[in-house]
Amino acid sequence: MIPQPAAFLNTDGAVVAVNRAFGDLLGLGTGDPIGTRFSDCLSRETRRRCRPALKAAFNGTPAEISGKLVSASGADLGSRAVCTPIPLQEEASAVVLLQFDGVAEEPESLGIDDLLTRFPDDVLIFGALEEPASILAPLEDAAGGSIDLAELEVMLENCLNGDVQTLYAGLSARKAHCEPGSAAKITEIRLVPLAEPSDRDRPGVMAIVRSNVDSPHEVEEYRRLAYQDALTGLSNRRAFLTFLQEHLARLEENPLGGLAVFYFDLDEFKKVNDLGGHDAGDEMLVRVAFALQRCFCDTGCVGRIGGDEFAGMCLLPDEGHALDHAERVLDALSRIRLEVSNRIFTIGSSIGISFLTSQVADKPIDPSALLRLADAACLRGKRVGGRTVHLHKADADDFRLDDAVPAQVLEPDDIRANDFALYSMPIRFLQEDRPCGEEILLRLRGEQASGYSPKVLISAAERSGFVAQIEGWTLDKVLDAAAARDGKTVLTVNVSAESAGNPDFRDLLQKRLCNDPLMASRICLEVAERDFLREPTTIESFFQFLIDLGCQTAIDDFAGHWPVLARLTDLRVDWIKLDSSLTQLVTRDRSKALVLKGLTDAAHDLGIKVIAKHVETEREMALLRALGIEAAQGYFFGKPAPWA
Repeated sequence: MIPQPAAFLNTDGAVVAVNRAFGDLLGLGTGDPIGTRFSDCLSRETRRRCRPALKAAFNGTPAEISGKLVSASGADLGSRAVCTPIPLQEEASAVVLLQFDGVAEEPESLGIDDLLTRFPDDVLIFGALEEPASILAPLEDAAGGSIDLAELEVMLENCLNGDVQTLYAGLSARKAHCEPGSAAKITEIRLVPLAEPSDRDRPGVMAIVRSNVDSPHEVEEYRRLAYQDALTGLSNRRAFLTFLQEHLARLEENPLGGLAVFYFDLDEFKKVNDLGGHDAGDEMLVRVAFALQRCFCDTGCVGRIGGDEFAGMCLLPDEGHALDHAERVLDALSRIRLEVSNRIFTIGSSIGISFLTSQVADKPIDPSALLRLADAACLRGKRVGGRTVHLHKADADDFRLDDAVPAQVLEPDDIRANDFALYSMPIRFLQEDRPCGEEILLRLRGEQASGYSPKVLISAAERSGFVAQIEGWTLDKVLDAAAARDGKTVLTVNVSAESAGNPDFRDLLQKRLCNDPLMASRICLEVAERDFLREPTTIESFFQFLIDLGCQTAIDDFAGHWPVLARLTDLRVDWIKLDSSLTQLVTRDRSKALVLKGLTDAAHDLGIKVIAKHVETEREMALLRALGIEAAQGYFFGKPAPWA
């Protein structure tokens, strides 16, 4: 009985049933289920225009489609359609009623008098030759507010040249006590050139005066705030998903490319908040946002999804380019330094990527589902320790489920004491080519070990608050071994900042080593440079405690940061372990080798020996030996193996 062309559509995009007017319009049958895909009946541009409205309707929100609508055969479908969600029983598929308003007709030609009778607003007519000063007074009376004469003169001139102009009265007298979240009410004056010429040289001007209109400046500000993250200035989740929908539409027009959606979850952001305070956490988020914006400004867009999680998107040719882009982002984040009092914070991120090709995107895709796939890939990175990139190539099956299945993350309750195992990795003197010592590493044994990196193990222990006890257990085993063995080789053990400041951990060392300086000299406790930068006072105190006991000390993952070098002049540290990036740069760039040579010489001048990490080839070993580096470890000398 609906007079307009109308049809029922289901979530698969199929036409369920049509009325006679719709069938005649698109050449379909009526009444019984049709089965034709609605998108097949439309032109490409009309499909793109209909997609957001249909999606909204299937989610329960009525929506309209406006603009020129054309069928696949080129027939004119009018300029407006209405999508209405139809409530059904829970077990039934969602259905939308789509109604076209019919083919657009030529607008009726109306005279001035006819127009005035149809307008609900106040209308004033002025001749083309009237002076702006004489127009000002009646306009201000109608608007109930002041109007700037100079602004009016410019707008009248533009209007007489054929352009519609809009000005506002009462902007300086906005309501001081309008409700929060609502825009102040003002008066809008629209100046329109008359369609019919008067007896003057040029047509006159019609002024349409509308009261109680929302201030455009405040409306625009509320709209901006609704789609912008207040802290970082990036797009919020709502705006990001809107942009993602637009990128999906662009992907349809690029059959040779793909769309990469990136999900970023910052690593160890909680420590910035806990140690530096929430102001430091906010500042870190702002710096991360700036770095991400620079990485995506030329290729796509980026947004803050919530908390310490961000997302980005860009059109790229293939998965390889997506992975390269993620590596550039990791590099940009690694350069962030935030100094708070005497602490310096760094940041990293786990990155998940969902990559969608144009072949998969030929069907409607929910942007939220694509973002969830990237989130799940990011969680897989968290599972193996963070600062990683994981890519998932999306296919049609990924969008048939309501929710992407998230990856599991190791939690403290998943770990039991008998899950632990100790591994050792050899360290060798480079100049003498003889054993220097072993680094003792904490690992998980059995099925628990599958897919979990040591970083995840320590992260879970830190979340549980038992990292000092776990590292104390490791140290106790190492001390037992040191007491039972002969020789001068050194056993090195990693210690977190939490353990370094824990009184029980120090008591264990005190009891075991205070009367045995010989055994103490064969133990080397190393602290990561990152922890040294974050908690320099705690680490310096811990190192002095170790030196008093007779232990050796080391800075691990040393990247040559000046604050560490400056403090090392007052510390009697025995070793620095070079970050793997410094070791790898030596073979790639000879000029970097000169920088590393200078760094090594500076350490030697301070009485500090140097260990290179992640040495994997004989060429690397030879170059490091030539630079005067004392010792090295890496797969070239031996992989981590169960400690006997």
